[in-house]
Amino acid sequence: MRFLCSFFCLLSVLATQAQTSPQEKTVPSKIERVTVFLQGAQVIHKAETALSPGKSVLVIKGLSPQMDPASLKTTATGQFTLLSVNHRRNYSEQREKTARVTALEQTIALTQDTVNLVKAHLQVLDQEAAFLQANQSIGGKDKAYALEELKSISTFYATRLRQIQEEKLGLTKRVQDLEKRIRQQQNQLREFQQAQAQVSGEVVVTVEAEAATKAVFELSYLANQCGWFPNYDLKVRSIAEPIALSYKAGVYQNTGEDWNNVRLRFSNATPNESSTAPVLPPYYLPPVPPPYSYQRPAGIYNPNVRRVTGKITDEKGEPLVGVNILIRGTALGAVTDLDGNYSLLVPQGAQSLEISYTGFQNQELIISSERMDVRLSESSEQLSEVVVTGMGVSRGRVSLDTRQAPKREEPAAAPPPSSTLETATTVEFELQIPFTVPSDGEKYTVVLANVSLNASYEYQVVPKLEKSAYLTAFVTDWEQHNLLEGEANLFFEDTYLGRSLLDTRLVTDTLKLSLGRDRGVSIDRQTVREFTRRSFVGAKKTETRTYRILVRNAKAQPIKIVVYDQIPVSRNKEIEVTPIQLSGGELRSETGQVTWTLQLAPGEQKELLLQYEVRYPKGMNLKVE
Repeated sequence: MRFLCSFFCLLSVLATQAQTSPQEKTVPSKIERVTVFLQGAQVIHKAETALSPGKSVLVIKGLSPQMDPASLKTTATGQFTLLSVNHRRNYSEQREKTARVTALEQTIALTQDTVNLVKAHLQVLDQEAAFLQANQSIGGKDKAYALEELKSISTFYATRLRQIQEEKLGLTKRVQDLEKRIRQQQNQLREFQQAQAQVSGEVVVTVEAEAATKAVFELSYLANQCGWFPNYDLKVRSIAEPIALSYKAGVYQNTGEDWNNVRLRFSNATPNESSTAPVLPPYYLPPVPPPYSYQRPAGIYNPNVRRVTGKITDEKGEPLVGVNILIRGTALGAVTDLDGNYSLLVPQGAQSLEISYTGFQNQELIISSERMDVRLSESSEQLSEVVVTGMGVSRGRVSLDTRQAPKREEPAAAPPPSSTLETATTVEFELQIPFTVPSDGEKYTVVLANVSLNASYEYQVVPKLEKSAYLTAFVTDWEQHNLLEGEANLFFEDTYLGRSLLDTRLVTDTLKLSLGRDRGVSIDRQTVREFTRRSFVGAKKTETRTYRILVRNAKAQPIKIVVYDQIPVSRNKEIEVTPIQLSGGELRSETGQVTWTLQLAPGEQKELLLQYEVRYPKGMNLKVE
């Protein structure tokens, strides 16, 4: 009897707790704006709901699984008390298929149907070939054929069998290409599905209201596996006109949530970098060995690499789509294509690549060669649940910030379209209209600004090495456009010239842009035989070399051109080098470089003579050029 009383008391207590404990209420949210950093992005969600009197537990679902919980900030507006904010991960919720997944599944099905039709055609051809081969014995023993009839029948068999074989080869090649395309599409689909199958982030908000009211929440957090890198289009219609520069952002994201029709900002900041200035330690002589050795990326650094390409695959050798490759210490980056390939121009001084991809271990590789293929290993780390809690006691607007950094003040008025926002340490570009970036890891190009750069133009030529004139633009006051280092597509006189590197790290007041070759300037360098001779005077041998350099401006505008050549530099006191004719060129004696700066009118041609003599002992074997 006593046991039954205790049991019923326990049931009563549990029932009372169940009645008093509020159930969770799901609150939908929408991404309002995203600030994309060079690595990472600040995502801001907005959620609204109606509150009933008493305590409520609200769950804001569908947040990025790549959220950094330490960066979570929750701001609430309404007549209620914010009791706590918890972050958790949902491992079981299934997401609806995205439009890209559905479209890709349909594409794979259509491609497979085409493969089946081609294979059916191959079977028909096989049956026709078998039929022809089985009926090569024509007529019977008693029937005779004329020679012409036999030739005609033989030709028919040979021609048709050859046609069948040719058709089979073509169809077999088509099946191979289609099946390769299906494998690539299936790899991409698997990556999309894996991204969908990832855990989703959730924020649980506990509030208490005295009366029914409306609650508005704004969630802000830093998401990883996303970023942007700058690139440019440089267009020069004529050397008499300014440079038309199109400033673009290559944005990618694999955060697990699509950015649909949101306001985007692009910032040159990197939040994960340390914000503390370094401390200079004492410099002792002789040096004191460090107490431990630093781990450095494997490989041998090659400073001569100016362009690196490669393919990134998984452990099975299958290509990975949307892998992020960044040159460490710069804003230069790339994203792999459907075949897993990438290509990057390497600025001077860059030493390593940083490679990151969702579900795989990050890698840092020393830039050692122009071809760097990488195989990534799957990450064994499990996402752990991180809980952030806090208590609020005020009513009205409540801000719960889990970060230590101060809040960035929003501008009082809405900025104009395509505006540039400058703070003490960063620059942000805001898009003119909302934009959509799916969570698929692919690169999407966004135009940030179109500007005109006043520039002076100069041609540079080294005829001893190459008979081509290279156009260079010198841009002043470039700092006002907030340019970052990035790859540039070059267009000159409406012709695509290729890619170049706009490196803003090493310049001061003038930005130098290499615009490639110009066929409108002709260069020639020939040896003048009548002034090239060898003589012997006493114990010395004297050799004279003479070169004629012809420079012609075939363009419709006047040009400035700088011509570089050289004379030998002696490192032996017994070898004497004497310049004889330089045609007004400037000689740098320590390097032997001779420089001519010319102004050429349209159609004008100038001749330069470079003549020097070398005296050295007769017994010395010396090659003079």
